[in-house]
Amino acid sequence: MGRENEECGRRHDESPRGAEAETRLTFTGYHGPFQPAASFVAEDEGRAAGASLVTVWQEVPLLAFVFTAPSHAGRGLGRRLVEASMRALGERGHGLLSLAVTEDDVRARRLYESLGFAPHQDG
Repeated sequence: MGRENEECGRRHDESPRGAEAETRLTFTGYHGPFQPAASFVAEDEGRAAGASLVTVWQEVPLLAFVFTAPSHAGRGLGRRLVEASMRALGERGHGLLSLAVTEDDVRARRLYESLGFAPHQDG
């Protein structure tokens, strides 16, 4: 599966309230039509521990939002969720997944690069 990421100047609020707001935006189509078959939520004791939410933006699947609760950070949960989304998209015939990440989000960039994503510059 081809993968690309774009630099994004928009900063996400990483608090639980910010995650809730971003999830709401994703579900309501702010980032394009939501793709439930390629989106996953991990729960721990009935609470969201992480999520990988996919939409379609300009006819290309978009990893619109990835969240890992601080209590679950650093355990590979985000990786497993993104991999599940990638698998689901591949099974549905999609050969490309895009995302946007801020340049200063080193941890996320490291994850995406280890999954094969590469920077993409328009032009």
